[in-house]
Amino acid sequence: MENDIFKQPVTLKSVLTSMLNAFVIFDSVFDESGTFVSYRFVFINDAYERITGVKNDDVKGKTVHEVWPETEDSWIQKYGHVAVTGETLVFENYHDPTKKLYHCRVFRPWDTKDRFCVIFDDITEQKRAEAELKKIEWLLEKEQKNDEKSTAAPYAPSYGDVTKLNTERTILDSIDGDIMRHLADDLMDLLGTSLAVYEKNGDYAFGLFQSGWCQIMDAASRRLCGTDDNKAALAGGKWLCHENCWNDSAKAAIETGRTTDIDCVGGIKLFAEPIFAGDDIVGSVNIGYGDPPLDAVSLKKLAKEFNEDIDVLRKSAEEYKPRPPFVIDAAKKRLKSIALLIGSLVYRRKMDDEIRKRMKELEIFNEAAVDREIVINDHRKEINALLKELGRKPRYKIAK
Repeated sequence: MENDIFKQPVTLKSVLTSMLNAFVIFDSVFDESGTFVSYRFVFINDAYERITGVKNDDVKGKTVHEVWPETEDSWIQKYGHVAVTGETLVFENYHDPTKKLYHCRVFRPWDTKDRFCVIFDDITEQKRAEAELKKIEWLLEKEQKNDEKSTAAPYAPSYGDVTKLNTERTILDSIDGDIMRHLADDLMDLLGTSLAVYEKNGDYAFGLFQSGWCQIMDAASRRLCGTDDNKAALAGGKWLCHENCWNDSAKAAIETGRTTDIDCVGGIKLFAEPIFAGDDIVGSVNIGYGDPPLDAVSLKKLAKEFNEDIDVLRKSAEEYKPRPPFVIDAAKKRLKSIALLIGSLVYRRKMDDEIRKRMKELEIFNEAAVDREIVINDHRKEINALLKELGRKPRYKIAK
């Protein structure tokens, strides 16, 4: 077979052998019903041997399943399509037996479905490098985004400010809004996702949605409530992002007094820290983190659950810049510090209120004591006057 291919100029074989790209000729293997089920090695060049680790003399005449029994069906499907139809395919595909990712061009230069060729490159390291670079792209764009953020108005949800419904107000009244915003912005510079601060009863003390993904998912789940009344929406159970962030993440941290780290209904992750003011838990702060899903199955599922256009979700997921693990770990540690700071500010406010209360009580007591002393002194004067009229010696010394 191989000799037939290279009967023409002897230089053809030398050209194929010396190619930098891997090159292979396969014979198609069909079952009794005529279905393409495998492919047999006819010729591989030096680059193929170098990339895959196999030798031409060892694999020639063998099927791929004899060489690599665990070869995925995706290879059979793609190669079979080219062999049967004659249509050239260009694609990237992972091969588990060799643990590599390949960029392949599959074509059929002969007018028969019994033989086809593949030219491919090992792009494993290239893709790994691209993935690592993608993880720090947000750092490269950070300065530009910070300049844009300085002039752009902060995102405001279309449904309004839910902190206006806060009746607990322990955290809300203890921390200036600008300070809370600064703490949130500082953390979001690392993650670019979302952050929420809850009172111990679930009322919102602060909320921030920075990423387009979090904004879209929150807005979509808010629309599911079917009401313009935020109070009714919060209590209705259909606001998926709120239900998940509060009940499964923040509330659990408050009830246990421990960190929670869970899957988010919106396709990312949620991390929450309880807020301690002294020995008392007064609330919780949580963040979203992680990459939005890009696979079609997950996006389709979310589009259905949130009643959102799948193309809108895909575009937003692609726009998010992944963060490397060390950045996520740093953000989690910083959240712990923010929870401690919020707790200390609440505790200080509580102590200040207690001091003011005690001082007021002392002031009232002092005023009552002074009035009492005046009354007693008047009574003593009257008694002394009566004794004097009776010719007796005064009993009391009167304070002047």
